[in-house]
Amino acid sequence: AKGVLQLGVLMSLLSLGLMAISSGFPTQLLARVVLGAATSVIFNSAMALIMEHFTEPKRSEHLGLAVGLGSLGNLAGPPCMGALFDAASAEGVPEPQFWAVLPPLLLFVIVYKMLQDIVSKTE
Repeated sequence: AKGVLQLGVLMSLLSLGLMAISSGFPTQLLARVVLGAATSVIFNSAMALIMEHFTEPKRSEHLGLAVGLGSLGNLAGPPCMGALFDAASAEGVPEPQFWAVLPPLLLFVIVYKMLQDIVSKTE
């Protein structure tokens, strides 16, 4: 499941990178579809890892935390990205989609590096 989780994070990085450099609707749509698939892979593999590595009552705590943080990201992420895009557009910044995608892109880079360290320590 760790390799699958890494694959999902890598797919997210690629998708966010594509969103950052493209302003055309078809490419943005493709990137969002890939991001949706990546998010599904990440969520399901994270749940599998939690189920595999924890026993009750810690398992329930970690599952609740994972679902809560995932829901918070799904709730807050799009409006925050939209607000960044609007602010960059209003200021006349070239390629405003880049600035809207930069924060989640940096977060996924950090997560990917952390996962590489975890996987290398457990193998």
